[in-house]
Amino acid sequence: MTFVLRLALDTLVLPAAPVAIAAAVARTNRTASTVAAAAGIILAHVIEVGVPRIPPIDTIGWIPLAVAVAAAGVLVEHRALVRLAVTFVVVAIATRLIGRTTATPWCLLAGSVAALVDGSLDLASRRMAPAATTLSLSVAMAGASITCLFGHSALLAQVLGASAFVIGVTAIFVEPARTVASIAVVATVSVLVYARLYAELSTLATALLVASAVAPSAASWLPLARRVRPIVAVITAVAFSITAALCARA
Repeated sequence: MTFVLRLALDTLVLPAAPVAIAAAVARTNRTASTVAAAAGIILAHVIEVGVPRIPPIDTIGWIPLAVAVAAAGVLVEHRALVRLAVTFVVVAIATRLIGRTTATPWCLLAGSVAALVDGSLDLASRRMAPAATTLSLSVAMAGASITCLFGHSALLAQVLGASAFVIGVTAIFVEPARTVASIAVVATVSVLVYARLYAELSTLATALLVASAVAPSAASWLPLARRVRPIVAVITAVAFSITAALCARA
């Protein structure tokens, strides 16, 4: 029981603390939701992995640094095209640093996928409530956590699970800015790159997780009532995530 309580404290309660603080001010200052989400994700990495050295000994230590750089970039400029550029550049560089010798085309591919997901979420947030889009993304992140767990990588599962909880709390209790999704995408894609390189996450499972992340965009274009689209987005994200988890377990 003590272990379960400690695990819950480290994985859920502590990373969500910045979001709880931001809830008091985010109604008047939406930048607070971005700062809180980034702080929560970084705190999750620090709790689960430890404080990274500069440069990190284990390349997973580059991920919280990438999140911090992305947060600074999207806070300086909120325009969609700039956010997409920041997402692309940060993830591409993070992929090179995580993989050490990763070829440039793969770095550009990872950056392009991250920008694609970020752009799709931005479009979805224009046709659905931003909170619904962010909540759907947190479901996809939780699915990635379960997939990593089934793929025998408990550490990555904890990191992604804590990050998903942070984004979910942000979506429910704070009015999330669109920049929150950009930060979450940078964190999630970077972890998936690490899982693909070092935890043998399959290409199919990775593709299914990406599909679960773009589910809100697909749902937002369906000829359905505005209130129904978020439900379809969440259900679609869950379906893709479960399929990815089953692929990782096979």
